[in-house]
Formats: sequence, C-alpha cells, structure tokens
Amino acid sequence: MNRSRSSRQPFVCILLLVVTSFSGSLPAEEVGERWGTEEREREYYPIVNIPLPKDTVIEAGAFAVLPDRRVAVGTRHGEIYLIDGVDMPKPIPTFHRFATGLDEIFGLAWKDNAFRVTQSCELTRVSDSNKDGVADRFETISDGWGYANYHEYAFGSKPDSEGNQFVALGLSESYNSHALNRGFIMKVAPDGKTTAFATGLRSPGGIGMDEHNSLFYVESQGPWNCSCSLKAVSQNSFHGHPASFNWYPFSPELGPVPEMPKSGSRIAIEKKHVKQLVPYAVISLTSAWGGRSRHSV
Repeated sequence: MNRSRSSRQPFVCILLLVVTSFSGSLPAEEVGERWGTEEREREYYPIVNIPLPKDTVIEAGAFAVLPDRRVAVGTRHGEIYLIDGVDMPKPIPTFHRFATGLDEIFGLAWKDNAFRVTQSCELTRVSDSNKDGVADRFETISDGWGYANYHEYAFGSKPDSEGNQFVALGLSESYNSHALNRGFIMKVAPDGKTTAFATGLRSPGGIGMDEHNSLFYVESQGPWNCSCSLKAVSQNSFHGHPASFNWYPFSPELGPVPEMPKSGSRIAIEKKHVKQLVPYAVISLTSAWGGRSRHSV
C-alpha cells in the first residue's frame, strides 16, 4: 500500500502523543543510525514532539481525523479533545476540550456531523447541537452489553462499508463473564440494532477492519491465550476463551455452543473438534506483549 509522506505524518504525531501521554519523558530507542536507515526512515516516519498544555493529562485511547484535518482524541478519563495543528513541521497545536463525562473511550469515529464513541458501558452519539464548540447531546446508540467491573473494557471499530460497527468486550476481572455478553464481539447496525457476532474473547486491545474490510481484533496474553495475538474475526467465530459460553442462550443468532476446548492442548488439535474455533492470524513470540499464560489454547 502506497502512502505519501504528507499523509503519514499526522498519524506519526498521533502515535507520539500516545507514547508521551503514558510514559512521560521515557526516551525512544533510536536504531536507524545503527542500521544505516536513519535518513530513509525519516522521509516517512519523522519523530515530532507535540507539546501538551500545562497540567493537562491525556491518556489517549482512540483517535479520529476530522474532515478539516483536526485530530480528535478520546481519553481514558472520558474526555474528547480536538487538536489543531499537529501536522505542522514544528507543531504548536491548540487543544480544545469538546466533551467530558464519558467512561474510558476506546473507540472514536466521526459520522454524520457527530462522534460515535465506544465507552465501557455503551456506544454513544455525541454532538454539538447549538454549534458552540462543546458537546451538549449524548444519545445512546447501543447498550447491548453489561458493565459492572473496572476491567470490562469495550473497544469499538470504525464503521465498515455498510455502516456497521463492532464492539469487542473484555471479560469481567479478566477471567470470568459476570456481565451480559462479556467476552463477545457485538455488531451494531446503523440503526442501532445490536447482535452477537463472535465469542471467546479474553481481554481485547483493539478492533478494526483492514483495507479489504476484513475484521481483526488484538488479544492479550493470559488464560486460554498462550501469547498476545492478532485474530481474524468471522461471523459466529469462537476465539478460545470459554467463559462467555453462558450467554449463548441469549443470542440464538450465534448457533450452538462450541465444544469445550481442552486446557493444555494446541490450537491445531482443538480446531479438529471445536469447529467454530479460529486460529491466530499473527502471534507474538516476544515478551514485549506479555509473559506466560495458564493455558495453551
């Protein structure tokens, strides 16, 4: 896929904003000089420092680029900031807080002059009805899942080519599914109709489509996941963690409950008798994403 350097630069700035938001003054590792690729890398991936307003904490969880090229940032603290000027060679951006009072934003999209915000408890349409630059209308698009524990995160995709969004739901306390549909991926149609789409998640870290409109999500290492991974998602697919089996009776569109996978086995073996089980698309073989797990499947 070919992209010009001008189209890449805002997104590099965004990445740096995420890193500085979480790590303070943690220095980046420069290896371009060691490998002899420094000049070539900087043609496409310039590292640009973005100053933050004094006493402002932005723990970024989601991004959207607006039609006027401003960057919207959803934060863990439930705020939406609009940032102008991040794509300048030496940016001195302006920050405007558009919305507050939401809950851990891990999905953000701009559609029909409003934000579609994925927060822990729901998918919300957030808009500015009187055009004063501050959100004043918060409408529930979908709340087709439960939320009762701090670890029950929800990650939302951008709308697909048909306007559907997908919400990946983390388990309760990382191990169980105490709240409705936790461990599922939910499909939210443009009209808000919400159906179960896939199951077997543990602790997702993001969800989205590739350039072919194929759906993927990122999974974290832990029970029933030997390592962090990228998983391809198809309708009614099962992704390894059985904690969410108890919600199948409430979602007949999923079909029958998968056969219980065997702890300590291997994906290739379990796939033979758990027909809905989908193997990893990409698996991390380093410790950077996580350590050991308690189960191998």
